[in-house]
Amino acid sequence: MARHGRLEANLNDAKLRESVDPVQQLAAILQPDDDSDSRTPSKPLNASEVANILGRGTDLSTWDYDNILGYLQSNGQPWRANKAIPHPVGALILPPRGISKPRHTIDHRIFSCQKVNEGSSAIQFHNPSANLGLTTGYIRRIWQLPLQGHMQTFLVVETHKKLSLSDQWKAPFYSMPYLYATIVDAAPSGEFLIIEPRHIITHLAVYKRPAGTYKIKQAILVISWALNRGRRQ
Repeated sequence: MARHGRLEANLNDAKLRESVDPVQQLAAILQPDDDSDSRTPSKPLNASEVANILGRGTDLSTWDYDNILGYLQSNGQPWRANKAIPHPVGALILPPRGISKPRHTIDHRIFSCQKVNEGSSAIQFHNPSANLGLTTGYIRRIWQLPLQGHMQTFLVVETHKKLSLSDQWKAPFYSMPYLYATIVDAAPSGEFLIIEPRHIITHLAVYKRPAGTYKIKQAILVISWALNRGRRQ
């Protein structure tokens, strides 16, 4: 009972949600601050609401803006950069400002930016770049932009840095796919992608291991997508 009481106290302490403590990370996942769900269509926005969102929003970095624009264009959507003037009549202009969010809820599960909660920022997702299959990484930033009268969410994800095949074979996971795990380099990759909530499959369990683990010279991460349990493909 005492242990249950301590756990419940942690779950109810909103100030603990952004801690790196495992119990408090669990609290952030079980009791998210944002009760919205990405599968529920956003309500239509009128011109006044769009103006208000852009007025109180945050400027996108050049990288985020250019790559969100490129992502939309690669999907056949004829958006134009706001500085690409003159604009044709009726052109779709990607706004340079948006709402920066610390977290986003998908199927009642919370996904956070890494700086807010590392535990809920590690994800497995479909790589939308030329249908490159499944990829893993950390959510770095979350943006919401008012596009054509609705809020649309984009996530900037830094992919995990792959190890050489020879290093991967030193761990048991490469030859045992039923373990739903693999190893990656613990160092940042510096490679980023734009995705949408629909691309996310599951949270990852991440275990940091020191240099020398499995006789690999650098620090590594053991990552597992077993949390999915086949719910999403």
